Amino acid sequence: CALPIYAAEVLAKYEDADLELRGLISLSLPAAQALSKQKRGSLNLRGLTSLKDDVAEAFSHYGGFLGLEGLTSLSLPAAQALSKSVQFLDLSGLTSVPDPVAEVLAKSKCRILLRGLRELTHPGLAAKLAEADDELDLPGLTELSDPVAVALSKTKPRLLLEALKRIDNFELAWKLFVQDKDSYPLSFISSLSDADATTIANYKGNVYLDGLDALSAAAAEILSRHVEIGRAHV
Repeated sequence: CALPIYAAEVLAKYEDADLELRGLISLSLPAAQALSKQKRGSLNLRGLTSLKDDVAEAFSHYGGFLGLEGLTSLSLPAAQALSKSVQFLDLSGLTSVPDPVAEVLAKSKCRILLRGLRELTHPGLAAKLAEADDELDLPGLTELSDPVAVALSKTKPRLLLEALKRIDNFELAWKLFVQDKDSYPLSFISSLSDADATTIANYKGNVYLDGLDALSAAAAEILSRHVEIGRAHV
């Protein structure tokens, strides 16, 4: 259904309200302009599966929390518009983000939610997501590049990557291991640098490295220092 302009104008007067308009499947420019006048609340428009650039531009003046989880794609102009003033932007319907759009989102000041991602190729966007104040959950992510893995490893709160079947980056594997000692992300690691070995040697607890197929003499010597509380199982 569509939203009459007069109804949008009335709803926008509730400054701090959480407006759940999930049943809307289309939104006219005048209605979007009216809704954008609500500055401090939240607006859930998950029923929209597409967003015209002029409607996105109308929301460049919106200062609240905007839910657009129904979108399956986002144009560059729309991304540029939405990134201007929105405090929180939920785009969890996107399974991937083209690099030009990712570049815009990475530089935006708003908090961004992208729980539907299946692949993430842009390190800047990964770094943006890693700034999360609370748990960062990317349940559908199955592919990521090494620079993206490094960026995600910097996430301070809990990081969840349930669908990731392989982890080649030590920093990311170590982040996941430290936050959940019962997991075995380090089993994916096939080799260690001296710096990686030093990180393990300084850790007081059991570490399992049963995926290693190569180990330098220097790394082995460093690992031998891991003797206080736990052991490194190679």
